[in-house]
Amino acid sequence: MEYIATSAIVLKKTQYKDFKYIVQVFSEKYGVFSADITLNNYIRPPHINVPNICQIVVAKSKNKNYSIREVKPIYIYKELYTNVKKNIITQFIIEVLTKTISENYSDEKLFQFIKEQLILLDTRENSQLRYFHLIFLKNYINILGITPLNNYTSVYSYFNLKEGKFVSHQNSREVLSKEDSEMIYQLFYQNTSDLSHFPVNSCTHYLLDYIQYHHSAHISHSLNMLKEMVIGLDV
Repeated sequence: MEYIATSAIVLKKTQYKDFKYIVQVFSEKYGVFSADITLNNYIRPPHINVPNICQIVVAKSKNKNYSIREVKPIYIYKELYTNVKKNIITQFIIEVLTKTISENYSDEKLFQFIKEQLILLDTRENSQLRYFHLIFLKNYINILGITPLNNYTSVYSYFNLKEGKFVSHQNSREVLSKEDSEMIYQLFYQNTSDLSHFPVNSCTHYLLDYIQYHHSAHISHSLNMLKEMVIGLDV
């Protein structure tokens, strides 16, 4: 039996017996993996809430089965569970992560990014939440290494979601209009901090479509709640 210690973010939990769960975590050192965990006097239900950030000790058997033996919180959320909008954004982020990060995938830079984003979301003012997921998606796409090609010009002014680059004509359904293509260019390459002029609903869909083309991940479960409770109507 090998014991490993690492920081981790809880992505998913599934109960299969009394006090026993399968927990999927994204760990800093060992990437994404699933492990058994048994609740006891030292490991309580709040310890394995999604998306807790914690320090864990894991027992790894010879046949590569994992069992979490210790859990210690690293950061205690102040509003992530009680603030409705923050909770919905959290569900959206977790769905994006669980559908795009494969089991055993390891990336310490990505782990740090997700950790920082969750803490940032927890401390943000409500007035700053409408565009939070948009900036998250943009930065997440960059970290995944699927950033759109920076070839936008007056000639190449239509963005092809499937090819990940700007093209000269809108000749297929995966190519955006000139206005929407310019919006994608501004989002990724003009470092704008003011997104109040962005059509958030459509931009959200374009970024999710882009992720689906390049990671085969369809994000739908949390999207309607995000649109209804956080984004609202584009004005």
